[in-house]
Amino acid sequence: MPRSRNKKGLSEIIGYVLLIVFAVSMSAIVFSWLRAKVPKAEEKCPDDVSIEIISYNLNAAAKVLNFDLRNRGLFSVNGISIRLREGTKLCKITGASCDVCARYTTGSNKILFEEKIDPTIIKSINIIYEDCENPTDIEATPMRFIGENYVLCETSIYRDKVRSQ
Repeated sequence: MPRSRNKKGLSEIIGYVLLIVFAVSMSAIVFSWLRAKVPKAEEKCPDDVSIEIISYNLNAAAKVLNFDLRNRGLFSVNGISIRLREGTKLCKITGASCDVCARYTTGSNKILFEEKIDPTIIKSINIIYEDCENPTDIEATPMRFIGENYVLCETSIYRDKVRSQ
């Protein structure tokens, strides 16, 4: 008889071990499911990022726009996204150059700077465009390097009318 009592005790231990394994497995499944559902922290620019085009020179014959960009914000800027329009038509930007430009990404209109432009600094930038005779509007959106990505500062878009000179 003592032998059957030992088997009963052993089966209760196996039952508890199985309950614990089941509970841990379920918690791991629920944790991984919830982790996938929780949104990741969004990378965004600080509110005090601001740029301004303080002067420009449009050469419509050569299809070149030269402008001076000033960082008016409290944070440095690592690049800009430029758009030129002639009325409602978007001009195609084919190139860009400046003394701090690292590269221009064709098609996305993004100019990345070799070195960040700190507040109050002014830099000259040359834009080469096509598909427009006389651009009427310019739009510049600052970009910052946050984490491991360049992020457009959508709340700090600079817009102005281009006047023929």
